[in-house]
Amino acid sequence: MNPEVSEQAAAAAAAGSDAAHFQRWLRQYQPPAGRHDELLTAGGRVRAPWARFLAQLSKLRPHDFEHRWEQARKLLVEHGVTYNVYGDPEGQERPWELDPVPLVLGADDWATIEQGLIQRATLFDRLLRDIYGPRQTLADGLLPPEIVFANERFLRPCVGLPAAGGRHLPFYAADLARSPDGQWWVVSDRTQAPSGMGYALENRIVIGRALMPEVARECQLVRLAGFFDHLRETLAAAAPRPTTQPHVVLLSPGPLNETYFEQAYLARYLGITLAEGEDLTVREDRVFLKTLEGLRPVDVIWRRVDEGFADPLELRSDSQLGVSGLLQAIRAGNVTVLNPPGSGVVEAPALMAFLPGLCERLLGEPLRIPSVATWWCGQEKPCREALSQLDRLVVKHAFHKGSKVSYGRSEDPGGRAALTGRILDDPRSWVAQEEIPYSTSPVWGGHGFEPRQVTMRVFLVAEGDSYVVMPGGLTRVAGESQSRPGISMQRGSGSKDTWVLSDRAHEPQLPSVRNRFPVVIRRSPGQFSSRVADNLYWIGRYAERSEFATRLLRGVIGRISAESGFGAIAEIGPLWDYLILLGHLEAPMSHREPAAQGFAPLELALKAAVFDPKRMGSLLELNSQLLRLGRVSRDALSLDTWRIVRRLGENLREWPSVRRLGDLMPLLDRLVNLHAALSGLAQENTTRTPGWAFLDLGRRLERSLYATGLGQTLLEAPDADRRAALDAVLEVFDSAITYRQRYFFEPRLLPVLDTLFVDPANPRSLAFQLERLDSHLASLPTELRQPHSTQSRGVTTRALERLRATDLGARDVEEERQRLGAMQHFLDCLGPELESISDDLTRQYFSLLRPEQFAPEAPR
Repeated sequence: MNPEVSEQAAAAAAAGSDAAHFQRWLRQYQPPAGRHDELLTAGGRVRAPWARFLAQLSKLRPHDFEHRWEQARKLLVEHGVTYNVYGDPEGQERPWELDPVPLVLGADDWATIEQGLIQRATLFDRLLRDIYGPRQTLADGLLPPEIVFANERFLRPCVGLPAAGGRHLPFYAADLARSPDGQWWVVSDRTQAPSGMGYALENRIVIGRALMPEVARECQLVRLAGFFDHLRETLAAAAPRPTTQPHVVLLSPGPLNETYFEQAYLARYLGITLAEGEDLTVREDRVFLKTLEGLRPVDVIWRRVDEGFADPLELRSDSQLGVSGLLQAIRAGNVTVLNPPGSGVVEAPALMAFLPGLCERLLGEPLRIPSVATWWCGQEKPCREALSQLDRLVVKHAFHKGSKVSYGRSEDPGGRAALTGRILDDPRSWVAQEEIPYSTSPVWGGHGFEPRQVTMRVFLVAEGDSYVVMPGGLTRVAGESQSRPGISMQRGSGSKDTWVLSDRAHEPQLPSVRNRFPVVIRRSPGQFSSRVADNLYWIGRYAERSEFATRLLRGVIGRISAESGFGAIAEIGPLWDYLILLGHLEAPMSHREPAAQGFAPLELALKAAVFDPKRMGSLLELNSQLLRLGRVSRDALSLDTWRIVRRLGENLREWPSVRRLGDLMPLLDRLVNLHAALSGLAQENTTRTPGWAFLDLGRRLERSLYATGLGQTLLEAPDADRRAALDAVLEVFDSAITYRQRYFFEPRLLPVLDTLFVDPANPRSLAFQLERLDSHLASLPTELRQPHSTQSRGVTTRALERLRATDLGARDVEEERQRLGAMQHFLDCLGPELESISDDLTRQYFSLLRPEQFAPEAPR
C-alpha cells in the first residue's frame, strides 16, 4: 500500500474514523435503518475508502467546495450536457443532473465487481453464440424454449450472423445494487446497446478535474482514459478486413433520442463519425456513408439504434432509423455491427432465474455476483412460490424491459388479487423479483451530506478472450422524493461520478494498448456526411440572418431611443421598410407618421421583433433556430463554438424584462459581440475542411442576400429618405470607419454604394462576399472535377465580372442617375440568382445521392 495512503488511513483511525471527525460534512448525515450505507458502518464509523476521501476533502478551505461546485455546474451548462426525458415539461433538452459527491469504492471491493462482471459478460457471450447457433442449452433443458422464442428481442433473421472475432457481445453493462448485508447484486443487464459510458466520462471530467482535482490525485483515483483507449482499439479491430484506416461510424437514432448528447460526445472523443440511418446506404451488400464526395465504405458500425429498428428490410418495416439491407451486408462479411442485432435477447428479466445453472454448465463455475432473486411464472413451481409472497415482491414483464412495474407491498388486497389474475392469465409473460432495499450514499445537500439511494452501472468492452472493465461507472441517484427501487433517469433520477481508489503507490493504469496499425499522418478533411454539411451550411445562414437582423434593429432602436426620439425616424426609413419586408417587424403604422397613433405601438412592435417567440424572424426565433442546429451538429463544433451558439440561443430568454426601448441597446450590443466571437472562431479556429467551407458559404450567401435586399430597398426609397439614412446603413454594414477614412465629407450616395457593394477590400461589401462564395464553390467536389460546370459558379462568376467593371464615379447629376439605375437593375437581377444557389447546393450535395456517385475508396 502507498505509504502516504497508509499515513492518511492511520491519521483517520487515530481520530476515531467516526462521523465526529468529519462533522463539517456529516453533521446532517443520518442513514436510514435497514439499508447498507456506503459511507458509514452500522456502528457509525467511516469506511476506509471514504476516510481517505474525506481526509483530503477536508483540506479544502471553508466555502471552497461550494464555490467550486457552482463553477462546475456552470461547466455542465457550458458543455451542453443533457438527457432527453420523454414527455417532460422541461422539453427535449433537460439539463444533466450531477451530484458533486462521488460514490467511493476501495480496490478490494472493486476487484470483486470486476471479476464478477467479466464472468457474467463471458457467460452472455457464450449464451448468445448458442442461442443464434446450435441452441444446445434449449436441447439440454437448461433454458425453456419460451425464454427465447416468446421474447420479441429474439430476432430470427439474425440466426447465423457472423460475429467479429467470434465475439457476440463486444459491449456489456450491468446495473448493480448493494443489499443491506453488503452483497452486490445485478438488478439489470444491458446487452442490446448499453448507454451511459459517455455520461460517466463527462461526470469524471467535471468532478475529477474541475471540482476537486487535488482530492482525486491524493486519493490515488484510477483514471478512465485507459478504458476508452481499449474501446477505440476494439472498434478498430472489428473491421471485417485488414485496413490501415478502418472507417468507424456511431449509428445514432438522432437528436430526439434521450442520450443523443452522449452519442455526439463519444463520437467526438473517439474521433469516429456520428451518423444517422439516412446518412448510410447499402450497395451490393456493402454499407456506405453519403459524403460530399460521394459514397464512402463503412467498416464498423457502433450501433446505438434499437436492434429492432436497425434494418427495415428484414426487421421492423416501419423503422425510419435503420439502414435497409444492413443484415445482408453483415452476412456478406462486409461490415461489423457492435453490438450485433439480436444481442438484446439475453436482457430479458426472465433469464435471470436460469443464470446460475447456465453458468455452471457453460463456464464450469458458480455465478460470482448473483442476480436479484427471480421467479419466472412460466414454470408452475416458481409461479406458486411467487404468488404466495406477492406482498414483498416486484412484478414486471418477463421480456419487455421498461414496462410498468408493480410493487406488491404498495397494493391493497384488491390490487394484489387483480395482479394475481393478470399473472395467471398469461404466466409465461411475467416474472417476480425480490425487492432489494438499495444502499444509500452521500449527496450534497447544500450545507452537508445527506443519504440517498443509489445504483451503479458498470461498463465492459471485449478484448481478446476476456473483457476490460471501466474502473468506475455511472452511479444513479434516486430523486429527492423517490422512495422505491427502480432508479431511472427517465423518472428524474440524478447521477454521480464513481471513484475507484487504488491501494498502490502510483495510480495503476489499464495495460497500454498496442497500436495495431502503422502511424499514418493524415491531413485530409475526413468524412463529412451530406447531413452534417447541410446542418453547418444552415448554421452559417442562421448566424448571419441573426446578426444582420440584430444590426438592423440596433440601428433603428439606437436612433429613435436617443435624445431626438422619434424625430430621428427619418434617418431610418429604408431600414424600417427592410425590416418589414423581411418579416422581422410588423409595423402598426407607417414609420413616417408616428404622431398619428402615438409612439407606444412602434415600441411594442420593436420589442416584439426582439422577444416574440411566435413571430417568424424575431431575434428570439432566429437564435432558437441557431441553437437547435447547433445541438444537432455538436460533433462538428468545437467546445468554444458551441458555447457561443448556446449563449446566443439563451441570452434573449434570460434577459430581464425591458420597460424602455433604450434598455434594449445593451442586449443588442452583447448579441453583436457574440456574433463577432462566433465569426472569429469560424475564421481563426476552424480547420479548412468541407464542413468549414459550407459553414462559411452559408454565412456569405446570407450576407450577400441581405446586402442585395437592403441595397434594393435603399435605392427604391425617395431621394430624401435614402440620403438621410446613409449613416445608419453604413453602421449596419459596420463600414462607417472604412468610409470616413476615405472620404472627408458627409456620406454621399455613390461613395456609400461603392463602399458597400463594389469595394472588394471591405470585408462587409457585396463584392467581398461574392469572392468568398466563388472561392468556396470552386473548392467543392463537383467543381474540382469539372471547373465552372455548376449553376452556382455561373452566378458568382457573372456577378463578380459585373462588379469589377462597375465605376460609380459621376461628373454630373445625369451620370449619377444613370449609375444608380444601373446599380438598381444589377441588384434586382442578382437577388433571384443568389436564391438559386441554395437550391443548386441542395441538389448537388444535400439530397440523396445517386447510386453511381461512388467516391474513390481510401487506401486499404
